[in-house]
Amino acid sequence: MNAHETGLGEEMDLREIKARVDMVTTIARSISVEDAQVVVNEIARTETLTPILDPTWFRANMTNLDHHQRVARAFLAFRQEVESVLQEELVAKQGRGD
Repeated sequence: MNAHETGLGEEMDLREIKARVDMVTTIARSISVEDAQVVVNEIARTETLTPILDPTWFRANMTNLDHHQRVARAFLAFRQEVESVLQEELVAKQGRGD
Protein backbone atom coordinates (compact mmCIF):
# COMPACT_ATOMS: atom_id res chain seq x y z
CA MET A 1 0.00 0.00 0.00
CA ASN A 2 1.47 3.36 -0.97
CA ALA A 3 1.16 6.49 1.16
CA HIS A 4 -1.91 7.62 -0.76
CA GLU A 5 -4.02 4.46 -0.51
CA THR A 6 -6.42 3.85 2.36
CA GLY A 7 -6.21 0.09 2.25
CA LEU A 8 -9.74 0.06 0.87
CA GLY A 9 -8.60 0.72 -2.69
CA GLU A 10 -9.41 4.41 -2.26
CA GLU A 11 -6.85 6.96 -3.45
CA MET A 12 -6.51 10.17 -1.41
CA ASP A 13 -4.48 13.31 -1.76
CA LEU A 14 -2.43 14.60 1.17
CA ARG A 15 -5.07 17.20 2.10
CA GLU A 16 -7.66 14.45 2.52
CA ILE A 17 -5.24 12.36 4.59
CA LYS A 18 -4.51 15.35 6.86
CA ALA A 19 -8.24 16.08 7.16
CA ARG A 20 -8.83 12.49 8.29
CA VAL A 21 -5.97 12.66 10.79
CA ASP A 22 -7.50 15.87 12.18
CA MET A 23 -10.90 14.15 12.36
CA VAL A 24 -9.45 11.17 14.29
CA THR A 25 -7.71 13.58 16.65
CA THR A 26 -10.95 15.48 17.26
CA ILE A 27 -12.82 12.25 17.96
CA ALA A 28 -10.03 11.08 20.29
CA ARG A 29 -10.37 14.30 22.27
CA SER A 30 -13.96 13.33 23.11
CA ILE A 31 -12.48 10.70 25.46
CA SER A 32 -10.46 12.14 28.32
CA VAL A 33 -7.00 10.85 29.18
CA GLU A 34 -8.42 9.84 32.56
CA ASP A 35 -11.22 7.78 30.98
CA ALA A 36 -8.75 6.10 28.62
CA GLN A 37 -6.62 5.21 31.66
CA VAL A 38 -9.69 3.72 33.38
CA VAL A 39 -10.21 1.42 30.38
CA VAL A 40 -6.56 0.29 30.44
CA ASN A 41 -6.78 -0.34 34.19
CA GLU A 42 -10.05 -2.27 33.89
CA ILE A 43 -8.65 -4.57 31.20
CA ALA A 44 -5.56 -5.17 33.35
CA ARG A 45 -7.81 -5.97 36.33
CA THR A 46 -9.81 -8.37 34.20
CA GLU A 47 -6.61 -10.07 33.04
CA THR A 48 -5.53 -10.43 36.67
CA LEU A 49 -8.78 -11.69 38.18
CA THR A 50 -10.37 -13.75 35.41
CA PRO A 51 -7.89 -16.65 35.47
CA ILE A 52 -8.80 -17.13 39.13
CA LEU A 53 -12.55 -16.47 38.89
CA ASP A 54 -13.29 -18.08 35.52
CA PRO A 55 -10.31 -19.97 34.07
CA THR A 56 -12.37 -21.51 31.26
CA TRP A 57 -13.55 -18.14 29.99
CA PHE A 58 -10.04 -16.72 30.35
CA ARG A 59 -8.45 -19.49 28.27
CA ALA A 60 -11.06 -18.99 25.56
CA ASN A 61 -10.69 -15.20 25.49
CA MET A 62 -7.15 -14.35 26.59
CA THR A 63 -5.99 -13.52 23.05
CA ASN A 64 -8.88 -11.08 22.61
CA LEU A 65 -8.13 -9.53 25.99
CA ASP A 66 -4.50 -9.08 25.01
CA HIS A 67 -5.55 -7.42 21.75
CA HIS A 68 -7.96 -5.12 23.58
CA GLN A 69 -5.23 -4.23 26.07
CA ARG A 70 -2.77 -3.40 23.28
CA VAL A 71 -5.29 -1.18 21.49
CA ALA A 72 -6.36 0.51 24.74
CA ARG A 73 -2.74 1.25 25.67
CA ALA A 74 -1.99 2.53 22.17
CA PHE A 75 -5.06 4.78 22.34
CA LEU A 76 -4.03 6.04 25.77
CA ALA A 77 -0.54 6.88 24.49
CA PHE A 78 -2.04 8.63 21.44
CA ARG A 79 -4.49 10.56 23.62
CA GLN A 80 -1.70 11.62 25.99
CA GLU A 81 0.37 12.83 23.04
CA VAL A 82 -2.58 14.82 21.67
CA GLU A 83 -3.01 16.44 25.09
CA SER A 84 0.70 17.25 25.27
CA VAL A 85 0.66 18.90 21.83
CA LEU A 86 -2.44 20.92 22.73
CA GLN A 87 -0.77 22.15 25.93
CA GLU A 88 2.38 23.13 24.02
CA GLU A 89 0.26 25.06 21.50
CA LEU A 90 -1.59 26.82 24.31
CA VAL A 91 1.67 27.86 26.00
CA ALA A 92 3.06 29.08 22.66
CA LYS A 93 -0.09 31.15 22.00
CA GLN A 94 0.06 32.68 25.47
CA GLY A 95 3.72 33.53 24.92
CA ARG A 96 2.87 35.31 21.68
CA GLY A 97 -0.08 37.09 23.27
CA ASP A 98 -2.62 35.53 20.87
